[in-house]
Amino acid sequence: MTQFDTSQQALIDSPDSIWVEACPGAGKTQAIVERFITRLHSDSRRGVALLSFTNAAVDEARARCRERPELLRAPNFVGTIDSFINRFIVRPAFTNEKGKSPIFVDTWETLAGTTFKSPKGLMRLGWFRFDFKTGARLDVKILPQDSQHAIGKLPDHQLRNAERWAERRWARLLESGVLDAATSRSYMAQCLENLELRGKLGCLLR
Repeated sequence: MTQFDTSQQALIDSPDSIWVEACPGAGKTQAIVERFITRLHSDSRRGVALLSFTNAAVDEARARCRERPELLRAPNFVGTIDSFINRFIVRPAFTNEKGKSPIFVDTWETLAGTTFKSPKGLMRLGWFRFDFKTGARLDVKILPQDSQHAIGKLPDHQLRNAERWAERRWARLLESGVLDAATSRSYMAQCLENLELRGKLGCLLR
């Protein structure tokens, strides 16, 4: 059985919201997983969600609950933040709007047809940031090192052409129901701006 120090136990036992900062290796994941399990035992009236940016806490929670798999079932949820967004917010909203269930991919890099040749070399859809209101924008900060000089300094007219290509390709993927993680988050933000839809999603979550 894992032994927790005083600060870890305080995190586990706190009945309130709590902000914790600690260095890598300090035992945050173990303590948070223990907090999740403790909450399930102490409050059977509600579901508990354990959300993580990465799979580390998710994997540990599932391993700790291996002998009690019911702890991982509804109304509880264990998963990454993106998987929560996709399952409980974007999927129902997108399906209601488009009449089709979305397909989620982590990045555009996993799909064919998401590159094109520019006068300065090959360009990738993943190098652009997309907004439902303003369209596509090349994000120079995420360009690979070997493309920084050429692609990052495209003449304005070539940059506009590249961004128009990216926006059209993105729109076609979206229309076919394919969303990468960034698009899914952006779609969620758009949904939550709609007060009526936000209320419906709140009811679904409850």
